[in-house]
Amino acid sequence: MDKQQLRDILLGALIGLARASEGQPSLPSSVADACIRGLTACGNIENVSELQLKSLISQVRGQKHLLAPDCSTCAAPCGRTADYDMKQLAGLSEPVRAAKTALLQAVMKAAQSKAPSSPALDVYLLEGLFKVGYYTEDAAWLKACADKAEQFLPSLK
Repeated sequence: MDKQQLRDILLGALIGLARASEGQPSLPSSVADACIRGLTACGNIENVSELQLKSLISQVRGQKHLLAPDCSTCAAPCGRTADYDMKQLAGLSEPVRAAKTALLQAVMKAAQSKAPSSPALDVYLLEGLFKVGYYTEDAAWLKACADKAEQFLPSLK
């Protein structure tokens, strides 16, 4: 498996983690840490080894299991916390695919920013990932979420 395939698996696992975090009253800091580390690696793929990517995939899935421990053994899986298959992007209409790609780029940039981790950043990252995995044809809704990244990127202001 090459680094691009591992990156796609990691992004899919991060979206699964975001799905599992939805509706949680509070999240352990380890969830945000795994999210930031995973997104930073995805945005800086040339400087990350295959072994590091595999380790991050395992860590992200471990965090998802902490949030939704029964999902991995459910006899009737609903898919609510499933990893997202990044190949699904190819089947979307061009405006939606472009908006989801832009949202992913914005989320990765926000994670890589030197902004200190904060509840607002953590919520934004998880919300953005969740929306990438959410079925919608509303490209404007996705773009509005991508535009929120600017608050975490001081150099763009």
